[in-house]
Amino acid sequence: MTSLGLVPNVAGPWGGAYSINNAGQIVGYATNPNYSNAFLWIPDSPNAATGSFTVLPNPPGTTLGGRSATSINDSGVIVGAEGAGGGGGVRPYFSSGVFVWQPSSPNGGLSDLDNTRYPQPLINSHGQILAYTSSTTLFTPSPANDGSYIQTALPINASATALNDKGQVVGYTTIGTQTLSYLWTPEAPNASTGNLTWFDAGVDNLIITAINNKGQVVGRLSNYARDSWAPVLWDPTIGLIDLNSAVIQPPDGFTLTSALAINDSGQIVVSGFTLIPYARGDGYQEVRRSFLLTPAVPEPHSAVTAAALLLLAIRRRPPNP
Repeated sequence: MTSLGLVPNVAGPWGGAYSINNAGQIVGYATNPNYSNAFLWIPDSPNAATGSFTVLPNPPGTTLGGRSATSINDSGVIVGAEGAGGGGGVRPYFSSGVFVWQPSSPNGGLSDLDNTRYPQPLINSHGQILAYTSSTTLFTPSPANDGSYIQTALPINASATALNDKGQVVGYTTIGTQTLSYLWTPEAPNASTGNLTWFDAGVDNLIITAINNKGQVVGRLSNYARDSWAPVLWDPTIGLIDLNSAVIQPPDGFTLTSALAINDSGQIVVSGFTLIPYARGDGYQEVRRSFLLTPAVPEPHSAVTAAALLLLAIRRRPPNP
């Protein structure tokens, strides 16, 4: 394990990392009580365990707010939130704008997306950026990672939670008393036009949180009363599956409640909880853990082997110290 250390020339003890690319470059923020600074940590060689920080400059005269870097792609293009700091940390649901950092420009070019705000903007390998103007908007460069964008307003005023390298977007919204999730698919990979479809969860509430480059999505599902949640996987071949019913060796005493992320190998990060009685005998303490689900049959090539994805081995992440 490698400690990234302290961001130089930032007088404040708070900070955190948001994103890592396939070269091992990491972005995040460091903040004092008034404003934050976005940072880029660059390994000494690709994926090395040692490296150094670059602080992305705030606008001149910044005394409140500042920048937080939230996503980096494999070309080293960074996006993040403006006005994100202060109050002893980054304000996770606040943004007064979105910035883009281009490593190919002299000293790393910083620019702002006009009339755009989003607390955690996302970027994929093509350089498409998911942010918010008057609605959730996809910014598509032409060519890839160019820095000039075609704007596509998704045809629904809803939250967007993930963007994959093909330009597919997932998210959710609440209509009446029900939470519904959607998938926006471009007409061609990384195109600026596409089509919106809804996931069929019946009368249940569905929140989709992540999508991989194969179009598999994960999230959490609740009944109408919202008194329990379950992690789910949606696969284009097999549809929507409750992961609690698909785990070969479920963790003793734990109930899995949410799927948080999925990679192209089909591995899924989930969270769950158990109740432990207090020693004094007057109630229970809720303990939460994260787990990694690994497909028992990798790389399906047919509907038969795709169904085997449902048989998932589980590995427990180490508990917090």
